[in-house]
Amino acid sequence: MASETLDYPIGAFIFEVRQKNGDEYKGNTLYQIVIAIQHFLRENSKFVTLLDDAEFEGKHCKLYKKMKDLAAKGEEKMWRCGILASDTLDKMRDTLLYLLGLNFALQGGQEHYNLRHGENSQLRLGTDNNGRKYLEYHGRCVQV
Repeated sequence: MASETLDYPIGAFIFEVRQKNGDEYKGNTLYQIVIAIQHFLRENSKFVTLLDDAEFEGKHCKLYKKMKDLAAKGEEKMWRCGILASDTLDKMRDTLLYLLGLNFALQGGQEHYNLRHGENSQLRLGTDNNGRKYLEYHGRCVQV
């Protein structure tokens, strides 16, 4: 199968794959499954980089969307269970730290490593209505 035609089935697989008991895999596990598929393809003389090659951009977006959806489900559960809350000072502090990290921090070393620069930079300099400059980060997949 040509690289261009692999993108759709791998993306569909990401959304459909389940554990034996029917539960969804965690985001990190999905990421590792994609790496395992890449390893299998390379072992069979098909050298592709599923997480970086332009032919697989659709799959990138599907993987990151799925990982984000799974994280949101986990966050909802933390709110329901009272782990994230504002009823005590400690919980409010922990909730604030979690939400700041979630919304304003890169997710890990690999995400730092994968930052793009130059013509396709993910960092852009913007100017607000008052003329103040700010730095804006754009993730790889804006829409799916």
